[in-house]
Amino acid sequence: MKLVNLHKSFEKQKVLEGYNLEIKQTGITKIEGPSGSGKTTILRIISGLETADQGEFVDIPKNISFMFQEDRLFPWYSAVKNIEIATKKTEKEILNVLSKLGISNTTAVKLPSELSGGEKRRVALVRTLLKDAELYILDEPYTGLDDETKKLAENLIKELAKTKPILLVSHG
Repeated sequence: MKLVNLHKSFEKQKVLEGYNLEIKQTGITKIEGPSGSGKTTILRIISGLETADQGEFVDIPKNISFMFQEDRLFPWYSAVKNIEIATKKTEKEILNVLSKLGISNTTAVKLPSELSGGEKRRVALVRTLLKDAELYILDEPYTGLDDETKKLAENLIKELAKTKPILLVSHG
């Protein structure tokens, strides 16, 4: 999977100019950089949410699971139901993975408004990782997580990366 000579401008503001990226077939490919450097724009172009002005896309799949910077949870569904709707996994499977990130069964049935920021982030991560996809895009997946929870999330991501391609964006 490759992006070759990618260009993108918004009005007169050039965001990407001649950008190239090769995404590993399995494992984690990282994009790092400061805010405003075009990282999220690259992800949005790969996923089809934005259109590049120029560039070639080689073997980029259509079946992508995308974790946005915002959690984007349905406010009227419980945490577990938010995941179930997106992934078609059973409640038991979902609760098992949530527990790996320190989310109890009691917390899993709460509405997003009843969850902390870090809990919402973990729910969004599980929703993304449990979806059957050909490419997983994670935009700042560790935002709002303490060091211990970040380690748990990293382990979960590394486990999936053994068999799937993951494109992960962070500030560094």
